[in-house]
Amino acid sequence: MKNTEVIPYVQIKIIQHGLRSDGSTNYQERTLLHIYDIPKAVYERWRWVIRWRTSFLQCKYPKHTIQTGFAFYDKKTGQSLFMSPLSKLIAHKAMVTKIKNRIAEYENEQKKKLFWEPEHDTAYQNTLAKLSRYETLVKNLSEQVHQ
Repeated sequence: MKNTEVIPYVQIKIIQHGLRSDGSTNYQERTLLHIYDIPKAVYERWRWVIRWRTSFLQCKYPKHTIQTGFAFYDKKTGQSLFMSPLSKLIAHKAMVTKIKNRIAEYENEQKKKLFWEPEHDTAYQNTLAKLSRYETLVKNLSEQVHQ
């Protein structure tokens, strides 16, 4: 399996919409004023810069509508981080880890008891079945992402 480490980036576009002759906003006419392509961690720390730039441009063009657009994506693959196979893969991997941790915790609790038969424990068996389903999903999504 290939390395599926995600490098989250954000592309931020600041757009100016044109004006019609009657003074209303023409949303079909767009002018790109500024674009950022930065790591998500940098954006989280410096988001005030984007807000400041948007406010500055709104003051510079008071009659126009200034809009900020965000696109979160993986730098390595270029895929969006929303509603894509990559985002599903990330979510399913998180579930596999969560289920494995819960199973280990449950096994440790049950081993302290005098009698525990994992074969007859329905909750334990159901959880193992759920884990195998998620692992299958992770395998299928991983192949789909790396094609």
